[in-house]
Amino acid sequence: MDKFRYIEIKLILDNNELVYNNDNFNIDFSLETDRSSQSNVLELNLYNIKERENGIDSLEYEFMKLKPRIELYAGYREKKEIKVKDLVFSGQLATIKNDYADLDIKYSLVCFQERDILVMQTLNVSYPKGNKPSFIIKDLVEKVGSKEEVKLGIGKIEPFKDLPYQSNFSKSNTSLQKIFEALAKDTMSIFYIENGLLYFLPKHSFVKEKIKLKQMDLLDLKADDNGYNVKLGFRNFKINTQVYIEGLEKDFVIDKIKHNCNGEDGDFVTELKILDMDIFGQNMLKELEEIKKKSEEKVKEPEEKENNK
Repeated sequence: MDKFRYIEIKLILDNNELVYNNDNFNIDFSLETDRSSQSNVLELNLYNIKERENGIDSLEYEFMKLKPRIELYAGYREKKEIKVKDLVFSGQLATIKNDYADLDIKYSLVCFQERDILVMQTLNVSYPKGNKPSFIIKDLVEKVGSKEEVKLGIGKIEPFKDLPYQSNFSKSNTSLQKIFEALAKDTMSIFYIENGLLYFLPKHSFVKEKIKLKQMDLLDLKADDNGYNVKLGFRNFKINTQVYIEGLEKDFVIDKIKHNCNGEDGDFVTELKILDMDIFGQNMLKELEEIKKKSEEKVKEPEEKENNK
């Protein structure tokens, strides 16, 4: 057993909990998150689990089949003392499959964040002109996101362009996912769900805190057109965090994060896709110019119609 890494899984249903950690169980997991509005899917394998007891499904397996909430924690310890324990994922167990791996029984779990449970609902919505996008977002969360067992909370709703709509905002037979995507596009924002909370933030925003990495922290560093791909030992970063890497002499922003844990003594790593802050800013200016141009065209349309009368 790796004495340095620490992995803990909590399965929660009503007031009942099942807790597993890598003291007694072998655990694999893979998790990828990015700045897009797509779901973050956790794939997780548990080993050394009893599948059947006395000819019937075990209580553990029966509990898992009820699709409880799941929380994944990961970090490090020294000897028996846990030094770092970060919440890496919070969502709901979606599918479970039991199988044999050599002499072990393996449970393969696929877990989704709250978005998959809530935002695939099909809705008919209509808001009169004059409403701001931020109001519509919060109203949708209150009306839709609080009805299910897995509730959707509000983290930060701070869209980049939060101007009142000049016409009705209406969608018919449209998923909440698509409605949020439309609101994000109208406001030059991104949205995502993290630990059960909904965030709407400026598309080109980044976390104000800056993380500094030394060359000795890195396992691998590869350049691409817009920045770098970075590989290092497991670390729980946040999307949009500003990063400075020793030797590169410029700032970057985290665009994508992938965690991999391979059993007791395999990989326990985090891979980052980081973007050059200069390119990040240039993209923002281009989009602002496009918005300005579209706004000017809308103003010209009524004037041209009036002049043609």
